[in-house]
Amino acid sequence: MKIVFHILILITVSLSMTVPASCTGGYDRDLMEAERLLRHEMADSAMAILDRSEPEKMNSNDYACYILLLAQASFKQGHSYASDSLLYETARYFVKNGDKDRECLATLYTGMIRFSNNDLEGAAIRLKQAEHLLEYITDKYMHNKVYAALTALNYAVANDSLGLMYARKELASAIAMRDNVQLSFAYNHLACLYSRLGNRDSLMHYISAVEPLIPYMPRYARVQNLSNVGFYYQMLGDSVKGEEYIRQSYKTEPIVANSNLLAKIYFNRGDTASAMNIWRNALAAADAAGEAELRGAMARILYEAGKYKESGDNSTRADFLNDSLQLERKARKANVLQLDYDHRMSMEKARRNSRVAVAVLICVILGAAAIIIVIIAGSRHADAVKEDYKNRIDDLETDSSRLKKDMSRLKKELVDIEESKTRKAARGKELFDCLNAGGNIQLWTKADFDSFFSYYDIVDPDFRKRASATYRSLSRGNRLLLILSEMSFDNDSVCRIMGISPGSLRSARSRLRSKMCNGDCGVTLKES
Repeated sequence: MKIVFHILILITVSLSMTVPASCTGGYDRDLMEAERLLRHEMADSAMAILDRSEPEKMNSNDYACYILLLAQASFKQGHSYASDSLLYETARYFVKNGDKDRECLATLYTGMIRFSNNDLEGAAIRLKQAEHLLEYITDKYMHNKVYAALTALNYAVANDSLGLMYARKELASAIAMRDNVQLSFAYNHLACLYSRLGNRDSLMHYISAVEPLIPYMPRYARVQNLSNVGFYYQMLGDSVKGEEYIRQSYKTEPIVANSNLLAKIYFNRGDTASAMNIWRNALAAADAAGEAELRGAMARILYEAGKYKESGDNSTRADFLNDSLQLERKARKANVLQLDYDHRMSMEKARRNSRVAVAVLICVILGAAAIIIVIIAGSRHADAVKEDYKNRIDDLETDSSRLKKDMSRLKKELVDIEESKTRKAARGKELFDCLNAGGNIQLWTKADFDSFFSYYDIVDPDFRKRASATYRSLSRGNRLLLILSEMSFDNDSVCRIMGISPGSLRSARSRLRSKMCNGDCGVTLKES
């Protein structure tokens, strides 16, 4: 899981550096400044410029560039505010204008947004489309970013052979660019793949290749690579060297990854006070996304140490933060789509005004030939235009009212979903605490079982994946038996809780063993 997070972090950061070389043709100065800020890793400042822009007043070229910059800035901040469908429409605009570079870039980010939303199939389609555009593009940096994204995609779906192929292409393009930063990313991605394959020699080779490049990296890349190299050395069994690199990363700049790794080292050593101090400092400096990740890591480590209450509290908080972030992203996406609607309406209004101006000009020309006819025709035309405008205004007011009602209904549905989820988690915690206090399931309803299972997914987020990878078609009773075993209840306690005899318990476990998967049922790692 950590390796997935590390490779996706580096790929996300490296992708976020990609911006159009220049959006020529009436390109707004504010957008040029936002572009410059993105190149200098100042995404927050770039987003502030984009937020105060007025896209409804932009021409088509500026608007397409605005959408592309907005996608990059939000992605660079660790969010996906842009709509992938809207970005795909932007790519189609660049197709019409014959701009292959921006068509490829917009298509690439469409795939990365889908990837960040866990739509791996949709991401694969868009990223492959971007790859096939590379034959028209000479910019090796663009090649490097497309191959990096395809490396991440194939890593996420555990297609290691394709992952290695694209990682090597990424490496070749980085070598052609003579760019130490992109070279370090490529070496790191290959190390991730070989670590999962268990090839220690290749892992060591690529770690050694990354190490001499670290001093040449910008600060953000140096911090992450130091943390990754330390993690790899820990995997290889060299805990002393691993801790040394993690400490270097933490001293350079505390981030979520190195804070979690260093805190875990102290915690496993028994120095709980130092571990908690690192976590507290990291939580104080983290944004909502960082806090969610930190608390998730804390929950796992505390659970392994038997601190179930503290683990559950942190897991619940992490789940709440993730839900809030998801709601915020949906709201920002809704705002972007509304901006797009306003822009399209503005363009349509301009086209309508142009048609009216042409009609007026024709009337003036005809008026020179027949004044009386023109006056009559002009009067009728004016009445028709006014009636047409009145009808259009009425239509717009009706559409506006309908849109407001739809937005209100959607907001209410979101609130209802959040309240239902909170009630379910609270009920599950009551049942969980009841079992730990000596209770049983004799009076449980189907809804109680569902609430208990949902809460346990918060307490042990990896349980469902481990159970699904090890067993086939688990019934409600099978799943409860597995969870009770995970909670370390002895046989007598399990019999009491489930209301069954020891013989029935042995039979249940025998049936459960018969459902074990054949062959390799290893857990598949997922994106962070």
